Parts: sequence; structure tokens; C-alpha cells
Amino acid sequence: MPKLLLVNLMVAYMSTAAVAQCQEHSAVPVANAPYSAVRHVITTQRMSDGTVSRSEATQQEARDSKGRSYRAGERHWTTEIDGKSIEKSEMLVTIDDPVANTETKWDTISAVVKIIHFRPPPAESSTTQPNVDAFSFDSTAKSFNGKNLGTRTLEGISTEGIGYRTDKSTHECWSSRDLKTVVLQTSEYPDHAFTNRLENIRLGEPDVSIYKPPTGYSVNHVPLEQSGKTNVP
Repeated sequence: MPKLLLVNLMVAYMSTAAVAQCQEHSAVPVANAPYSAVRHVITTQRMSDGTVSRSEATQQEARDSKGRSYRAGERHWTTEIDGKSIEKSEMLVTIDDPVANTETKWDTISAVVKIIHFRPPPAESSTTQPNVDAFSFDSTAKSFNGKNLGTRTLEGISTEGIGYRTDKSTHECWSSRDLKTVVLQTSEYPDHAFTNRLENIRLGEPDVSIYKPPTGYSVNHVPLEQSGKTNVP
């Protein structure tokens, strides 16, 4: 069996975790704010002996006007086979579709597409909250008790910033009201730091042809009850 020596953090996980520190979670999809871009994550680790390591990862991401989101990131790792270090990689793709109430995932190694089917949200939610916006800069700032950092243009996009501190970390979050997403986050911890930036932003409906599984992949449909997830109404 190959022995796992080193795994670079998967960019999809890194960017999701980073955005989660700058944006309140909402079960309502973000509609009418389509774009495509590349998310660039830089992580700097400060070792106890004074050395510093740096890793970078990128992820293609997009969102259409219906609120469907698309992410494709590459994972790299090194294994040891017969005493030799072998570098390997795989592409991981995730599509969240609030229209079909599905989450679709696949990678370039397993050759299996997994489609999780969620229960539709209650019918009354669409009538009782017709104008709910999934992104709210103001509520996010309030929840973090953040300091208003003013406005800043990033990648040609107007953003608003908030800054906040915890006992052991400092964060800046720059978000676009028009794009309805985090464009830049910087976070500083005692032993590491990371920057999460949206780059090469293109507004408008994205080309989602790159987010299709290769021909020949098998498809595994999984009901919510078998996925291990919980559905948020």
C-alpha cells in the first residue's frame, strides 16, 4: 500500500473555510449575481525553528444567475512506492444546484460521479420570504462586531471591508455587494497566515462546460438519508 507522506490542503476546502470566516451561512441561494473567476489561496506557515513554508493553490469557481455554484480545484500529494517518492494529483469538482436540490461531486481518479439529492425546501419558505438575499454585508459585519474599513477596488470590483480580532487572530474581509461574495480575505494567526483572493473575475453567465464529468464515468445517485448530510430548509 502506498504510504501518504504529504498532502497539500485541498483548495476547495481552504477557500470554503476562508469565506466562512467572512460570510454568514445562508440556506438561500445567491441569485442574479453570475460570475466566473479563479480563487487563489496562499498559506504561510511559521515553524518553531524560525523557518517559513509557503504553499499556494488555485480553484476555478463560478455561479450562474439561478444560484448554481461550481468549483474545480486540483489536489497534489506525494506517496512512497517501493522506496520511491511519487508525486500525484487529481482534480476535484463540486456543483451545488439549488434548483434541482442536488450536490454533485467527482474527481479524476475514482471515475464516479456522486449526486446527493436533497429534500426540496418547504413550499411556504418561498412565499413567506420572497425577497430574502443570501448575502448580507451588514449582517456579517454585525455578527463579527467588525470595524468598518471603508471601500476598496479589487480586480475592478468595488468592495467594502470589515476587520475583526479574536484572542489569537486578526482578519480582514473585503466583500462585493454586487457580486455578493468575498473578494479578499487576509487572516493572521500566531503560527500561520493565509490570503484568499478572487482573481480574473468575469461578470455575467459563466461557461459551465468545463464542469462536466468525463465520458465513461459511472453515476451514483444518493438520497439525502444515505449521504450523511442534513438538509437545511
